[in-house]
Amino acid sequence: MSSNQQLEPGDLAIVIKSVDNAAIGKIVTCIQIDGTHSKYGTIWLVESATPIATEYGGVGNRVHMAQDWLRKIPKDPLPDEEDDIILDNVKDKQLDLVE
Repeated sequence: MSSNQQLEPGDLAIVIKSVDNAAIGKIVTCIQIDGTHSKYGTIWLVESATPIATEYGGVGNRVHMAQDWLRKIPKDPLPDEEDDIILDNVKDKQLDLVE
């Protein structure tokens, strides 16, 4: 994981790798670093809206995941001008619905 992608508690992340591939694409909240694994490196405690399977066969909404299996979702993924364009389009659609 590159330095500009460093995870912090409270960050949202997308799962990019998992034990059974079923969790790939899930959005999780990073709770805290919970140690270091000899094979997988930094381990995060994460929380998901839906259950995730762990490498040890456990299933739950709060699980441990390797940092390398997570990709940080930027807090502001779009530049401000793109946000304005999207908001303008939404406002146009809302006006269309009112008429």
